[in-house]
Amino acid sequence: MVYLTICNMVGALTVLCGKGLGISIKTLLAPSGIGVIFHPLFWVLVACQIVGIPVQIVYINKALALFETSAVTPIKYVFTNVFLIIGSILLFQESLGPKDFVGFACGFVTIVVGVVLLNSPKGNQSKAARYDVRDDDVEMDPLQ
Repeated sequence: MVYLTICNMVGALTVLCGKGLGISIKTLLAPSGIGVIFHPLFWVLVACQIVGIPVQIVYINKALALFETSAVTPIKYVFTNVFLIIGSILLFQESLGPKDFVGFACGFVTIVVGVVLLNSPKGNQSKAARYDVRDDDVEMDPLQ
């Protein structure tokens, strides 16, 4: 879970840096926006993109090596979005009104319940036991 948490946090930070980089590029394309290139924050945002994307790939691969895809993908989806919303609220001063907060909480609970329901029927069965096929169960067609 540590690998997945790192991947989620870096992913949310990469998306937030991408949002800032998009705003910078929009300003750059304005008639008087050439000065954006000389601002150090522009290059910090570019560096965050260059470093953040490979870090996400490395840590998601480490998480996938330890856990099944059916468990990793929903957890990554849920927590990347949670970290992204929290980071967006803090960084861009986007506030959640009461209706937005209730919608956010209901969506979060729905996704968490869905993740639990998708992964609960599997039990503690190993991968080998799930795909166990015995030779005596297979019928062979004599014409083949």
